[in-house]
Amino acid sequence: MFKIIREANYTDTKLAEKFNKIEIEINKIVNKIEDEIKEIRGRGPLMGTVSIDPPRLSSGARTSVDVEVSGLLTTHKIHAQCQDPNYSLHAEVIMAVVHCPVNGTLRFMFKNTGAAEVDVPSVLWTYWAW
Repeated sequence: MFKIIREANYTDTKLAEKFNKIEIEINKIVNKIEDEIKEIRGRGPLMGTVSIDPPRLSSGARTSVDVEVSGLLTTHKIHAQCQDPNYSLHAEVIMAVVHCPVNGTLRFMFKNTGAAEVDVPSVLWTYWAW
């Protein structure tokens, strides 16, 4: 649009100044939108695999295991899945929550719902964050 106006070769300098100001403002808006798009694209999705080895859990106990994940944000939605088809947490132990409490930290929370102490073995988990 501005190219057409310039090509018309307007002699009215006030009109030309107004169009230049408008063009500058539009460019600022476009640059801001482009920066916001880059920021949004930089937030994910993320995918990776981490090894988790929870400590022994006494009856009714819960524990958290934190893993560093570069680029993970507190605003991400997160899903995690155990990668060993032969693995069992034990009937009494559940992986209750996976979330990002602070940027760069993936937290797995486990709970022992049984009556006995349980030593949960180390296993690989795949996470997706978007």
